[in-house]
Amino acid sequence: MKSLSLFNRLLLSFFAITISLVSVFFISFYIIKNKYQDRMIAYNQMNLNRTVEQYEYTFMATRNVLLNLYNNESIISLNSSLQYDTWKFNPLTAKYIHTELEDTIRSNPHLWIENIYVVFQNPDTVLSKHGMTDANLIFDRYTLNPSRFSHSQWQNVFSQSDDFEIIHATLNTSAVDIGNNENNNIPVIALILKNPLMENLFMIAFINEEESTRHYQHEFSSNFWIHDRAQRSVSHTPDILLQQDFTDYARIGDNYYFAQEGSYTGLRYTDQVHRSLVEQELTELYFLLIPALIAALAVSVFGSVFFSRLISNPVRHILQAIKDPVARVSHSITEFKSISRHVHESGSLLNYYAFTNRLKEIRTPGMSSFPSDFTDTPYLFIVIDVFFKPPMYTDQAFKEEQARSFICEFVRQSLSVQTSLTFQMEKQQISSIVFLQKSDSPEQYKGQIDNLLTPIANTLEWDSRSCIFTIAISEVYDDSASLTEAFEQAQNRVQLRQLNDQLQIIDYNEKPEAVYLTPAMEQELQGYISSGNLVRAKEWIADKLSRLASRQAARHQYKLLANLIINKVIQITHPLGIAISDAEEVLKQIESCYSYEQFQALLDGLLEGIINQIPERRQEDWIKGVIDYLNKNYDKEISQEMIADRLNITTSYLSTYFKEKTGTNFKDYLNQLRMNKAKQLLATTDNKIQDVSSQVGYQSKNPFIRMFRKYTGMTPTEYRKEFSNREEE
Repeated sequence: MKSLSLFNRLLLSFFAITISLVSVFFISFYIIKNKYQDRMIAYNQMNLNRTVEQYEYTFMATRNVLLNLYNNESIISLNSSLQYDTWKFNPLTAKYIHTELEDTIRSNPHLWIENIYVVFQNPDTVLSKHGMTDANLIFDRYTLNPSRFSHSQWQNVFSQSDDFEIIHATLNTSAVDIGNNENNNIPVIALILKNPLMENLFMIAFINEEESTRHYQHEFSSNFWIHDRAQRSVSHTPDILLQQDFTDYARIGDNYYFAQEGSYTGLRYTDQVHRSLVEQELTELYFLLIPALIAALAVSVFGSVFFSRLISNPVRHILQAIKDPVARVSHSITEFKSISRHVHESGSLLNYYAFTNRLKEIRTPGMSSFPSDFTDTPYLFIVIDVFFKPPMYTDQAFKEEQARSFICEFVRQSLSVQTSLTFQMEKQQISSIVFLQKSDSPEQYKGQIDNLLTPIANTLEWDSRSCIFTIAISEVYDDSASLTEAFEQAQNRVQLRQLNDQLQIIDYNEKPEAVYLTPAMEQELQGYISSGNLVRAKEWIADKLSRLASRQAARHQYKLLANLIINKVIQITHPLGIAISDAEEVLKQIESCYSYEQFQALLDGLLEGIINQIPERRQEDWIKGVIDYLNKNYDKEISQEMIADRLNITTSYLSTYFKEKTGTNFKDYLNQLRMNKAKQLLATTDNKIQDVSSQVGYQSKNPFIRMFRKYTGMTPTEYRKEFSNREEE
């Protein structure tokens, strides 16, 4: 499969990011849409709930109004008189009832009561706010909708068992308004209330449905109706809307339907809201976000192409410049401009590599054209590390450079019997890639390698008194894709050189053990340096080097250990006011160490120079300072760690040196000091034991009592009593 170019990879990466962002957008929009719909549905349910509460309150309050009228004295008096004589209808009493009905309706405007009828069975009469009327006339011809209820059906109310019922009706005000010739039909909700104790009458309160709907319904409602449990309409709404079966809410067609049952009346309230009202803001969001998304996609696609070219073109030009070091390329990006400048102007590895690429086509004796891409062709890398023992020449740097050039040319000529390429990319190393004759036997490869290296090694050994050579050989590879791996393997094998100045050939892999200093080792070294103990410090160095020697460690491990020790010494001496002026030079000298003795001499010399700068009285001064501090602050919380941290030394060194100078360890000295102060306080004051313990540095008295008994053989109380007895004697 053909690999993708940098431009295509960048473009695909940008597109992948864009697709991810678009996916996040759609997922987020889907979540927002669902949450918004849920919020709008909840909002409409809340509106319906408020409407239901208002209707239920109206019905309940209207029922209470009718119950109060049943207790009206005029109605009770008239009903009582009619029980004995059905035609004894007192006009004065009727006038009082008529006035009472008017006052009741006027005093409850928030109930939207249009009229109240007091219906008598015998005589067949109705009393309302307009006066007294024949029931047959008002029910059949004028007041109520005859399609639903006739006079006879209203008369059936007297025989029904229900004492409270809500139905819909139409109130014709022209029948009661004198001089009004227009047919003014008002849709109303009729509330019928019977009193079992007054069988000769019942009352009807007519609630203006238009007014109540206008005040109780919310703005989003498209249609609203009420029906009872028997599916009879209570409000003036087409019955077809009542045939839908759902709970709470449902979307049917282009409408949302919300339903709720009244807790007081048991009526079912249904609200119809058009889909556009619920999804209006969501539609606006569509119109806002979709164009924004399209614009963002267009910008993303354009930006992906633009930035992919912006990055890939300079990289392509730089790679071309590596192949052709004469060519110069300008870039608008500062970083690429800097890279290009270094490729052409600095004597860097890339510049040298560009030059060697130009030399590939130059034929040398016995060498065919160097293959640029190859498979199934065995090859290996040889890295020769060259170190000159100082001083070899008067002008050392110049002579070493010339000598390495001679050695590089010698190796190139020696390997010319095979297809090979020899170059020097590192100051101290000469590298060669050598192609071998293909073979199925590792022994045959080994024979070819020995034939190549033996003459080179024999010649280089003549210069072993002046130079130290390390020859590292990689494994045999057979694919150009592994060139980097082979080269790095040969370089890594150079690090496996042992400590001696003989020529070494390394053709094996070995993972060196890690080299490190534990915190305890670092504290130990810090203690020796701080105390100026040069003998123990050198013994510490010798111990760490000998441990590497016992494991037959490579020179690279000695270098790592030396670097760790030197950096730690710099860290220790800085707080002591001792600066290592030639620290960088000492670190550079590590590269010149090829034997155990050289490493030890370098580190010992470093320690001697540092420890000789530490004044002899420095230790005595800080010991005196520690004792003075304890004498002044014995009543506070004190620990060895705190004192060591203040002096910038290790705890172990503080303990060792304190005992060496005072004859007792730190803790015993502090405890003895505190007990002496405690005995003095017990003998000269009447302070409580708790107060004495806090005055000598103990926060609670129990540890103080235990420590006092340990040092005196008695408790503080016993000591005070014994001291008092001595005073009396």
